[in-house]
Amino acid sequence: MPNTKNFALMITAISAHKLENMDKKHFLEIERAKANAYNLFSSLLCEPEPELLDENAIFKNLETYLRQLLPDADINLKALYRQSPGYDIQQLRIEYARLFIGPFKVPAPPYSSLYFGEKIVMGEATVWVKNFYRHAGLEFDSGLHDLPDHVAVETEFLYYLLYNEIVTIDQGFIDDAKAFWVRQKEFTEKHYHIWVPDFCDKVIQNTNFDYFKIIFINFKLFIAEVNIPEFPNYR
Repeated sequence: MPNTKNFALMITAISAHKLENMDKKHFLEIERAKANAYNLFSSLLCEPEPELLDENAIFKNLETYLRQLLPDADINLKALYRQSPGYDIQQLRIEYARLFIGPFKVPAPPYSSLYFGEKIVMGEATVWVKNFYRHAGLEFDSGLHDLPDHVAVETEFLYYLLYNEIVTIDQGFIDDAKAFWVRQKEFTEKHYHIWVPDFCDKVIQNTNFDYFKIIFINFKLFIAEVNIPEFPNYR
């Protein structure tokens, strides 16, 4: 008669191994979807370009990733990809400038320093962000005609961290991958998640353009509801 105790332990070990593998697979699926969403949002946070809107794939793809990350949420970007070929790009650019650039008082400034109690851009928050980039191995491109703490730049930075986390996991460099994960967690918890929801609210409250309302309603939902999963044990 077999030793039922040992047999039960063996079954438990097999089940735990399967669960661990499933957790790793799910973790990578979530991180890939997040990376893709950050990448697409970083493009949509820049001045509207005809090439981006002529083909509505960006909105369909974004909707797919958001539905994957938030299966119970009310995600609907159909109004964007149904209308995208017919958008008046000049009107979108005028509204973009009014919301984010000026020349008059800007309703929704896209720089983090203005959400941390500072009254000027290039404040302490900007310096913190620039130093964070440097510690992550990046030097901010001085030729870029914007500041390090612009929402589009910070969003692209999170894509960079996630992309490299995924690549290093695939390559088997687990310590490097976890370092990217730690930086992602620190940047979002100490900085990005603190100011970006307020920024989204300012956009939503100050525009009558459905294009911007829909983008920023979904952007805020993504920021507020998508958590950073725990890094699995790859040992």
